Amino acid sequence: MKRIAWILAAALAAPISAVASELNYNYIEFNYLRVDPDGFDSEDGFGLRGSAAINPNFHVFGGYEAIDFAGFDIDRYRFGVGYNAPLNDTVDFVGRVAWERIDIGPIDDDGFSAEVGVRAALGPNFEGGAALRYVDFDDSTTSVVLNGQYKFNQAWGVNAEVDFNDDGNSFLIGPRLSF
Repeated sequence: MKRIAWILAAALAAPISAVASELNYNYIEFNYLRVDPDGFDSEDGFGLRGSAAINPNFHVFGGYEAIDFAGFDIDRYRFGVGYNAPLNDTVDFVGRVAWERIDIGPIDDDGFSAEVGVRAALGPNFEGGAALRYVDFDDSTTSVVLNGQYKFNQAWGVNAEVDFNDDGNSFLIGPRLSF
């Protein structure tokens, strides 16, 4: 166990100046999730998300979120494909479409989402992004999504995201492993 702790400490202490500022679409992350729906109390949950580049301009992505909300278990799944194209050396246009599923106790529903936005390398250790996300189940929601990542080195970072919409807001934060 001590050996694993030393290896992890060494990886996190790698020279920050060695971190490349290019955008990476190969990652997996584990997140703490906080949802604050309008008219209800805030609740905590967790999520797991990942992405894998198919080629320089396309990637697949997916995610899972679990929340215990007002006595109900809410599970949400998202799987899709994304297109990314450089707008300049540090900024990418990103478009995504996905199949979405939500299970709330005995009720489940399938839907889809579409998203357009930008990702930018704002320096060797920080990237940020903004997007508009449309999600359609029985009714639809449009969100403004803002995210950022602080990179300790090429492999490890901390990711954060906020999602603002008419139904409420959500926030997530957690470690990201890029490969």
